[in-house]
Amino acid sequence: MSDPFEEVADGVFAYHHDWADGLCAIVLGEDTAVAIDGGGDRADGEAMAAFLRRQGREP
Repeated sequence: MSDPFEEVADGVFAYHHDWADGLCAIVLGEDTAVAIDGGGDRADGEAMAAFLRRQGREP
């Protein structure tokens, strides 16, 4: 999979990774964002933080 982020509903993104069952989520609101489960290792957390920054949010 080239992009591990998939928009599954308006403002809700699934993050696919290789650890455990391989799924985390990010929910983007108008002013805030919530990351649900940071993944299994540092690289997962860094990927999610980079995604938030690309969306104009600071983790």
